Amino acid sequence: MYARTARDIGLILRDRRRSLHLTQAQLAERAGVSRPTVVRIETGRERAELGVVLRLLAAAGLSVNLAPPPPPEIDLQEVLARTRQGE
Repeated sequence: MYARTARDIGLILRDRRRSLHLTQAQLAERAGVSRPTVVRIETGRERAELGVVLRLLAAAGLSVNLAPPPPPEIDLQEVLARTRQGE
């Protein structure tokens, strides 16, 4: 799963928390942060501290893997159509 924005990370964290049947307060307690902090991160606020985000991800059983994004998917039908049109 790839995250490119703070909003992406927040949505991933929220989905994981819900799949674990945890409340925001329970996740906050596990990570040693406040519930409002979980709310801010889950809603994609840009100003969260990296250390706090990493603690929350770890508390939800998630890790960060820094890698280049996958190449964009190519629509072969579109490529063929453009080739036929001389583009």
